[in-house]
Amino acid sequence: MSSIPTQVRHVDPFASYNSDTINKLTQMITRGTNGITTKTDLDVIQDSTSPTTVVDVTPGFIYKDDLLIELTTTTQVDFTDPDCYVLYGTGFDEDGWYSIVFEYNYIKSRPAPAARLKILKPSQIPHPSLGTSLLFLKAVYVTGGGPHYIDTSVSFVDIYPSDPTIKREYTDLYFGVETVLPTFNTETDQGRVVYETSTDAFWFGYSNRWGKISAGVEVTLNTDTTGVAVGSLCYTNSSGNAELAYAHTVDTGAEMVVVEVGLAINNSGRAIMSGFVEDVPVEPGIIVNVGDILYLSATEPGAVTNVRTNPVRQVVGRAITGGNYTVPIGILFFPRDVHSLAITGTINPADWASEGGGLYSETVDVTPLDVDSTHPTVIVNVWGDDDNKKLYAVDVEMTSGGAGVKIYTNDNSLTWNYIISAGGGSVGDVPGGGTNDHSLLLNVSPYGATGHEGVFAPTPHGNADHSATFIEAAGVTYENLLANLDIGTGATQVSQGDHTHPTLDDIPSGEIVLFESAVAVSGYSLLATVDDQLVYISSGGAAGTKPLSTWSQPNHGHPTGSHALSEAELPVHSHSYNRYNDVGGYIASTGSGWGTLTSVSTGSAGSGSSHNHGSTSGSATSSSWRPLGRNFTRQQRDVH
Repeated sequence: MSSIPTQVRHVDPFASYNSDTINKLTQMITRGTNGITTKTDLDVIQDSTSPTTVVDVTPGFIYKDDLLIELTTTTQVDFTDPDCYVLYGTGFDEDGWYSIVFEYNYIKSRPAPAARLKILKPSQIPHPSLGTSLLFLKAVYVTGGGPHYIDTSVSFVDIYPSDPTIKREYTDLYFGVETVLPTFNTETDQGRVVYETSTDAFWFGYSNRWGKISAGVEVTLNTDTTGVAVGSLCYTNSSGNAELAYAHTVDTGAEMVVVEVGLAINNSGRAIMSGFVEDVPVEPGIIVNVGDILYLSATEPGAVTNVRTNPVRQVVGRAITGGNYTVPIGILFFPRDVHSLAITGTINPADWASEGGGLYSETVDVTPLDVDSTHPTVIVNVWGDDDNKKLYAVDVEMTSGGAGVKIYTNDNSLTWNYIISAGGGSVGDVPGGGTNDHSLLLNVSPYGATGHEGVFAPTPHGNADHSATFIEAAGVTYENLLANLDIGTGATQVSQGDHTHPTLDDIPSGEIVLFESAVAVSGYSLLATVDDQLVYISSGGAAGTKPLSTWSQPNHGHPTGSHALSEAELPVHSHSYNRYNDVGGYIASTGSGWGTLTSVSTGSAGSGSSHNHGSTSGSATSSSWRPLGRNFTRQQRDVH
């Protein structure tokens, strides 16, 4: 691949023209310096087809040896082509920063010499021809160790990393005058300084916009701004990098606002230290109005809030445009020192002033706490100087609308140490004049009268704790919400019942529930119309009524009581027995006993009458028994 780009040299130097006269014209423009005309001329960019081995050099104008040379087309420079190196035959065989250079030497000859695009390897830097026959365009990082390749994750740089004297050079063609500032064009306006006659103001062309020179102090960050976004409030951490600021400690306060994200490797990040800046994020749940004093957020790193933070506070500016979490704002950025909301000091015996009647006082200046005069809330803690034990004031009084704290004691012989801190606000009570989205809802009539005001849980809470949106934002006038309790023309309000709070149970209004409580439970009403009844479990078809059918009892028996049968209750019967026939009596002469043994039957007895065994329950009645159980009351869920 040839390293000679398509080019035009104005005027091409050859023997037939008066070069001394022509070249004086270019010297009048360049003041005798070599360089590129604009930021985008002869820029070095990644190649779209072979980004790991080829770079592209864009068209543009360059002054060299008092000649104006124009590259008319994009030219590829192939790192694998030996012809593209300053030293012919050099291979693509080193790790490190390679330099793309423009090579040209004026010689009055025919044909005229042509300009070339070349490569210098890391080992050839610095090269003795840099600044004379070679003009530096950009440095490209190569890695791999064999085969080597261009590292596409590392940006090309305008300054050689190890030698800041090797850099892109520009001619002095950047200042101009415009009646009305034109629409910004990166190719022609980057790096320009323009005086706009219609506004009597100076403008500077940054990489992607016009910046008013009087707008603030803008600096290049020689730090890594990766991980932050344009508009983020940042501070410089211990590693020297830009990190998102938040009101956590005095060390994490805002020092700058990022206006361009970059990398430390090429110093491409930029930030504004003071002045007007756009795209600043707002803390979730906060609505910022034009003119609000802004504080660094304590919960959303890099963002602002109009609610005073606690216990660390930093004022960072004032809102120029309104917005919220989804709509970034424009601000006048003028960061103040970070303050911890506490004042410490000592009250000596000589400091106590007599109030009469054995009462003494001392007033402490708490102006630095910037306590809201409408809600003068401070926390005072005191302890003894000798034993470091806590002391108790007779009384503590806020004076001068929050400018002082007056401490009373009955003993003026003690030395007191004190720490006084500012208290925080809550939903609907926002110190510093701030407004959050939920306080707006509380002002909407009749929302504040629905019984929910003052019983929110958790406290404080925001829209994330609701199951539905309360208000459609279209047409809402926030000033009317705050001042007049009125939504404003064209706005609509969602039904006040179309929401729930996470701490309320899910039992519907009016539902009847059993409670093991003799009195009404909070949120329910006791129903006394039903008493001493069983609870049946139904499949659902007959809920709330008695059973529709009777129960069938299984076959069973009962034990009987004891009973002695009378003769009349016995069946008719007789008895038989054997006896000796006594006919003839005892025969003494023969000694033969009583005679013959004979079977004899008695007469019949009994009648077979019926009988009973008496009651099986003894003397107890049938209503004296019931199963064991628990008493419950029926209670109905109140309407909510």
